[in-house]
Amino acid sequence: MQSLRLMDWDKPLQIAMQTKWSIFYHSLGQLKVLEIPRKVIPSLSRNIKVHGFCDDSEEAYGACIYVRSIDGNGIWSSRLLCSKTRVLPLKATTIPRLELNEALLLVELVNKVSGSWGFQLENCQLWTDSIVVLS
Repeated sequence: MQSLRLMDWDKPLQIAMQTKWSIFYHSLGQLKVLEIPRKVIPSLSRNIKVHGFCDDSEEAYGACIYVRSIDGNGIWSSRLLCSKTRVLPLKATTIPRLELNEALLLVELVNKVSGSWGFQLENCQLWTDSIVVLS
């Protein structure tokens, strides 16, 4: 990685830096054609499945929900629907309690989504790597 060198405000850029800036500036036009799919379930989908995942780290824990569906042509699609995170409490707590908190966060997120979408909890799968939660 190159180190940054301080320059005077009025001093022209070096040729190498001018070239890099020019390439970057002209590539910004490509953002006009950038498409980010916002539709969670593509049209004509069938066999819709909801999957929820939860995990923790040394600083936070979180949960997310993906929607997986297959279209009429047999092409599978998987899209992130929503996620939720929490920072670990300042007061020290046990690893099993944190793992249970992440699972609780996932269940609360699934309940919220199932209420708004109108699907039954039997139609979704929840995933965790915690032996405490699985027990």
